[in-house]
Amino acid sequence: MRKLLVLLVALVTVAAFAAVNFSGNIRVYPQLTYDASAASFSWAINTRVRLFLSASDEDETTGFAVSLVRQGSSAGEYVQVLNDQVFDTTLMLGAGTYVWKKLYPGETFNITARLGYMWRGIAKYAANTYFWNPYFEVSNQTNAVALDFAMKSGDLSDTLSLYVFAPTATSVDLDLYNKLTFTFVELELFLYDALSGFGSSEINAGVGLKLDAAKALNIENASLNAFAGLNVGGDPTDLNNFLKDYIVGVNLGYGTINGSVAYAKGNTLELAVKTTALPPLTIGADIVFTDLTDAVNNMWLAAYANWKDGLLSHSIYMTYGTDTKKATIGWAISASF
Repeated sequence: MRKLLVLLVALVTVAAFAAVNFSGNIRVYPQLTYDASAASFSWAINTRVRLFLSASDEDETTGFAVSLVRQGSSAGEYVQVLNDQVFDTTLMLGAGTYVWKKLYPGETFNITARLGYMWRGIAKYAANTYFWNPYFEVSNQTNAVALDFAMKSGDLSDTLSLYVFAPTATSVDLDLYNKLTFTFVELELFLYDALSGFGSSEINAGVGLKLDAAKALNIENASLNAFAGLNVGGDPTDLNNFLKDYIVGVNLGYGTINGSVAYAKGNTLELAVKTTALPPLTIGADIVFTDLTDAVNNMWLAAYANWKDGLLSHSIYMTYGTDTKKATIGWAISASF
């Protein structure tokens, strides 16, 4: 009888949702590192898990989203004990956990309200690289109340999101994010800490740009995407400190070969290439100069080979940093669901 009751409760719960999406990934990667400066070896088995759950009702006017992240290492996970209960503090709530309701549903224009723990901002990086360095990001992630205004007309779409949040228990601030997409152009604008910045005559803003040059130039059988990111903040009259960060780059591909070039503030340059010419393998190499003024002593190198095996994805990689004098070899095994 108890099992029947549990089954009925489960059926009623599932029936309450028109759409339930559950996805995520797990990544396990043992690795061995040699530190040339200390002439010593170290090893670890690392684990990372991400879980995403979202659901909506039959009318798709209300719903929720939950994001969880878990990562740790055999070299020393941090475990906290409170009131004789063990809590693994590496289990974290992802910045995509909220409830939502469509206040004005429509095909060409709609308004949605969200409440919860949310990330907002702009992230830009080269697509075909191993290191993801340089990685450009200007963002905030807090508990907030958000209003999304979405519009679509033909090839033009625009979304404006307003986030109200509390930096402290006695203050309030505002973030504004806008994304405009039209054929081969994507433009993002992020104004963060807008109320506090306005009060102190400061501007805090991020700008992101993505251009599908292959589509714009009608290039067939190839890809050519340019991207850029810019972060400014503080007093606009202080030009030396006003420009906080920037990145420019290109992702390109032809046939079985793909490559990327990215340059960022700090004199950082990344060059990467990968190929699928030897199936089922994807073979790639990556080089990063973290400071071009002394490139030889500030260089990261990586080489890797990826392949699929049923539900699992494998990657064997080797990395070396001339600044850290550390060489690492590892084997990453992952699965997505």
